[in-house]
Amino acid sequence: MAPPQRNIDAVTRYAPWFYLVACLLAYAPLIPQLGYYWDDWPIILFIHNKQWGQLLTHFSYDRPFSPWPFFIIGQLGTHPLVWHISALLMRWLGVLGLAWSLKPLWPTRPRFILYVALLFAVYPGYLAQPVSVTFATQLGAQIAFFVSLGAMARAASHPQRYWRYTALGLAAAVVHLFTMEYFAGLDLLRVLFLWLILRRPHSNDSFVRSAKRVAIQWAPYLLALAAWLVWRFWLLELPQEPYPLQLSRNPLRLIAQLAPGALRDFWHALAEAWARTLHTAYWPAWFIGGVSALSFAWLLSRHPKEGNTEPLHQAALLGVAAFFLGLLPIWITGNQANTSGYESRYLMAGLMGAALLVVWALTTLIRSTRWRAIALAVLLGLAVSSHIENAQGFRQDWQAQRSLYWQLHWRAPDIAPGTAIITPDRQTQWIGEPLLGAALNTLYPIRSAAPTADLWNLELRYSHTLDPILRGEGYDINYRGHVFHAEPGDLLLLRVGPEGSCLWTLDAYDQFNPYLTADERQVAAYSNHARILAQGSPPDSGIFGAEPPRGWCYYYQQAQLANQNGAPAAAVQALQAAERAGLQPALSIEWLPLVRAHAALGEWEPAAEASQRVLADGPQAGGMLCALWAGWPAPQAVYTDISQRAGCD
Repeated sequence: MAPPQRNIDAVTRYAPWFYLVACLLAYAPLIPQLGYYWDDWPIILFIHNKQWGQLLTHFSYDRPFSPWPFFIIGQLGTHPLVWHISALLMRWLGVLGLAWSLKPLWPTRPRFILYVALLFAVYPGYLAQPVSVTFATQLGAQIAFFVSLGAMARAASHPQRYWRYTALGLAAAVVHLFTMEYFAGLDLLRVLFLWLILRRPHSNDSFVRSAKRVAIQWAPYLLALAAWLVWRFWLLELPQEPYPLQLSRNPLRLIAQLAPGALRDFWHALAEAWARTLHTAYWPAWFIGGVSALSFAWLLSRHPKEGNTEPLHQAALLGVAAFFLGLLPIWITGNQANTSGYESRYLMAGLMGAALLVVWALTTLIRSTRWRAIALAVLLGLAVSSHIENAQGFRQDWQAQRSLYWQLHWRAPDIAPGTAIITPDRQTQWIGEPLLGAALNTLYPIRSAAPTADLWNLELRYSHTLDPILRGEGYDINYRGHVFHAEPGDLLLLRVGPEGSCLWTLDAYDQFNPYLTADERQVAAYSNHARILAQGSPPDSGIFGAEPPRGWCYYYQQAQLANQNGAPAAAVQALQAAERAGLQPALSIEWLPLVRAHAALGEWEPAAEASQRVLADGPQAGGMLCALWAGWPAPQAVYTDISQRAGCD
């Protein structure tokens, strides 16, 4: 058996690359096909337009010091690949930080630290890694926290370097606290951390003497935490408290209030998150997970063995404390980590504790180093597969978003400033009101000076969207310092059709559209196509990607635009080109532009033939056909035939 020091050096030498391999396997495979989601869009909008002041204003509403990662990474551009690679590297740095912070605590247990850090790197249940822009701040704060914790531990273990490490630890503590509050609860873990470190060389000291040593070492960090608390709750003036505390003044009532949610999150992290890894349905995820498991089983089995293989019972205590202290700020603001994919971001603060507990359980239940390594490799493979499947969902969401943006560009090369874009609901799982508005202001060239937005998105499911339309009112919006004004009638109603059909720009005839909801049909006539401008520049391919293949929806949107611009012959040509390419609509109602174009040209027989195509899926679209033909000077015989086919009254 190699001397212990050789083993420790070997672990130190190769462990960072093990962590990087784990991160690459879990998060890199689908990176080239990922894009932007949810809160990413305002940040990308401001960086794309060099509105750095507006970016600061946006975050002044809740976390005024949090945008620093956006300024740093934003210098590299707005290509999605830049941000996803940055997020992966920041995740890796966080893993290195965790391992660095644990080393002074367990200097002779590098294998245990390696296992904890590997599991921490890919722990399942945290599903927000593909939201690469937004969570740069959380990842940055996490790195700073671990640097601070590790520096504090080294200051306690190496008194001769106390001031050097304390200065680093305090600086990093200030960064993580004032960036955002995610790891403020973990800051309380310092007491237990110091106790375990300082108690080891002074095991014969009394409790009081040991407590004094801990208090002296903790005092600078306690002052930093106190300063942050005073700033956050008494000095910082916010327009509205985004995370109101949900605290009872009665301690017993507070425990009873928080305990059920805390235990649900604990169960979710240690059981449900792992159980869900067994239900992965995306076969490439299983393949990559299997390769990961085999690779780590081989690597870790070949790893030099430690002399001390006893379970680290300290890890159980530290793991429980880290989990519950980490998520404490989440619970006291009335939030939970197990409710949805987006709320899984809260689990980030509990990953350290969860990884410690799982590895402690492995070392307790499996005494063989080789079988323990194999068991860990299996867990790593399952975790990797779950992250690949999660990324697949985000990849599909980005495809749906790109289809939406490019179809809108084909249909509306430009949109007049001051236009409210009304959609019925969230357009994809990861884009909706008001953040779709930020995406649209990125899609089209910005013309208004900050803080004015040219376009805004509102969803029809909300009364604050529907009621002003029915009352003939405009919109005045101030969202985190971004202002928007639309006059009455300056709106455009969009709807992604069902069953894989195209993006629809609604008009008055859609009040008879059977595929719309009652609210959509009620307001369809308010959609003002005059807000669509015929000329415009193409989307930034560095953000939205290259133009997708020109399928049916491209020709459909071109025909719609041509009809609007009074060029029916161009509309006919566009749809004839689609036919020659063998393209067909998902719903026959999308032949309506061809009906309109032939009617505008006075070609009544072709218009009647196109109307029969509209009815190919059944008489559902008959109401729209009836309304259209009723307003046209068609020959009576043709009109009568279409009326009978469409079921007109």
